Amino acid sequence: NSGEDFFPSLNIVYEVIKDMNLRFGYSETVTRPDLRELSEFFFTPYYGADRVQGNAFLNRTYIHNYDFRWEWYLSATDYVGAGLFLKNLSSPIELVGLPASGDGSRTFVFSNGERGEIQGIEFDFRKDFLTRFRVEANIFLIRSKVTVRPWIEQYFSAAGLIDLNSKEALLSPTDLERELQGQSDLVYNTKLSYFLDEAKTMSAGLFYNYYGDRISAAGSQGEPNVVEKGKGFIDLVFEYQPNENLSMKASL
Repeated sequence: NSGEDFFPSLNIVYEVIKDMNLRFGYSETVTRPDLRELSEFFFTPYYGADRVQGNAFLNRTYIHNYDFRWEWYLSATDYVGAGLFLKNLSSPIELVGLPASGDGSRTFVFSNGERGEIQGIEFDFRKDFLTRFRVEANIFLIRSKVTVRPWIEQYFSAAGLIDLNSKEALLSPTDLERELQGQSDLVYNTKLSYFLDEAKTMSAGLFYNYYGDRISAAGSQGEPNVVEKGKGFIDLVFEYQPNENLSMKASL
């Protein structure tokens, strides 16, 4: 894309009482397609996988971000917070699946939707207990929507009034509106840490991260969306942080 982008931001913090804040933030950001997403060649994420093709005509995604948070710092280490957030996206980049070929394999391509929206609620918690233990958690409840194509463009495509071999015809969406590809409606993360020394520079942490069902590839030409079932991950992480400027981690 030619031209220049301007990224304003604004942050306002109001101290309700000592150690309790209300925070409002606004910013504009951009997500640009990477080289692989722009390249018109085919590739496979791993051996034997379905083919993925880039799209040289992708536009960058411009995002308006709105955040409102309540924060309560109970002590130097303990914290609780909650927030609301809204993101308005123009031309969101999504992965779209084409119908299966004769041998049963599928091809996936990158495409821009018309516009999208992500809104949700976030809760955060952190607490130290029994001298050397710390528990942390956050949870996101999210609702997303994308308008893939205006109905008039879909009408022209269905009526054969555009070149049937064009990218617009090949990517004719199954749904004009749906959830944003790749966005779960539930995400949460928990962490239980044990500090190995009194200075709390070394710790062992057990992490559990979960995301809910999400569309991994959007459907086109009547094919349904490909939905990835939600899953959780467990990690054991060892961390050494002697000061604020140095941190080393090892995970299993």
